[in-house]
Amino acid sequence: MPTTIHLPDPVLAAVDERARAQGMSRSRYIARAVQKTLDAERSWRPEVLRAFQPAPTDDEDREAVQEMLGIIAAGRTRKGPVDL
Repeated sequence: MPTTIHLPDPVLAAVDERARAQGMSRSRYIARAVQKTLDAERSWRPEVLRAFQPAPTDDEDREAVQEMLGIIAAGRTRKGPVDL
């Protein structure tokens, strides 16, 4: 289904460069990147994600949560980072 999205110029230039390097269209590259992101997010159980939804009450708590999420993501061994 056709759709329109707006990307900052530097992001669009990077997308075009990567798509060209892989021999695919911009549209196909973006669709593949979105699908990979959706697949990666599906691997997290919904109750785990919901546990982090309430916003912490102060900046120190917010930083601690972000640090913890980074450590969790870095420690995942079944899947590597999303290759965009």
